[in-house]
Amino acid sequence: MEFLVFSDVHYYTNPSKSRLLSDGTYSWLNKQIEITNDICTYAEQHNIKLIIHNGDLFEEKNRINVELYNRIWEFYRQLSKRFDIIFNMGNHDLYSLKDSSLKPFSDIVRLIEEPSSLIIEDYLLHFIPFGQVQSNLPLPKSSCKRNLLFLHEEIAGLKFGSTDHSSSSPINYSLLKEWDWVFNGHIHRPQNFANIINIGSPMIQDWGETGELKRFIHFDNGKINSIDIDCPKFITLSSLSEIDTINDTDYFRIIISPEEADHEIFRLYNVFPNIIKSRKRSQRLKESSSSIEEDIGEYINLKAPETLDKKRLLEIGLSFLK
Repeated sequence: MEFLVFSDVHYYTNPSKSRLLSDGTYSWLNKQIEITNDICTYAEQHNIKLIIHNGDLFEEKNRINVELYNRIWEFYRQLSKRFDIIFNMGNHDLYSLKDSSLKPFSDIVRLIEEPSSLIIEDYLLHFIPFGQVQSNLPLPKSSCKRNLLFLHEEIAGLKFGSTDHSSSSPINYSLLKEWDWVFNGHIHRPQNFANIINIGSPMIQDWGETGELKRFIHFDNGKINSIDIDCPKFITLSSLSEIDTINDTDYFRIIISPEEADHEIFRLYNVFPNIIKSRKRSQRLKESSSSIEEDIGEYINLKAPETLDKKRLLEIGLSFLK
């Protein structure tokens, strides 16, 4: 039994990080759709018919742009002619416990609205939508040789973003250890922990996810294959002197002073200022200084006005240390 699972695609026009193209579409959404198409191309190349999205199809909950919604619905209607598609529900798919923006998709995909199971080739696939774990985590009675759980939750021990902050969720490994594998959405950072496969999102959303390697999962008869996704990166530059590294694909944030905020580079859709009130001088005391005298001498050369006798100032400073 084989399937592909990805999660947290968060379809969105994202005007603040997009180019508006001549056909009226937004570059951010086009990239999201391109990545989804790449996942489907991989599925076709490997003769995989089942594709699962594990929650958070749209970025917005109850104010989704109609044109965006219709485009994504039609996109999946066409995909449903080639694949069997399952949508689990994430927190962004719900604006109340039972009301979901995904209900119109139920005509073209299998939509998981409540905890439910599916048996395929002696594998049990059990799905729990966001917020409905309650007493549904224990393994159901099953004669299947392998039991797979699909969640969209915080799980204790999983880490967030670049800070390595760990979730302290009451949902922990001890509640999940009976399952052969747990495929989780919600947390965008891809990671594996014991039997927990936190899928991660297919595209970096902002600088809080800088450096994350995005992926989708190919489940191949009990083998977990992590497939890397090539997506735009979010990069921080330390000054305007590095603007020659800027390209048209990735996103850049440049550390600048207020006086530099009107630089023409910030007219680009993918370049943003990170303004700080004061910049430290690039000059620093030499780390290789071998004595206090050298340290003080370097400091005087850096700070003292030219009108002062720097040699005499050094002598006075050293006298206080005796």
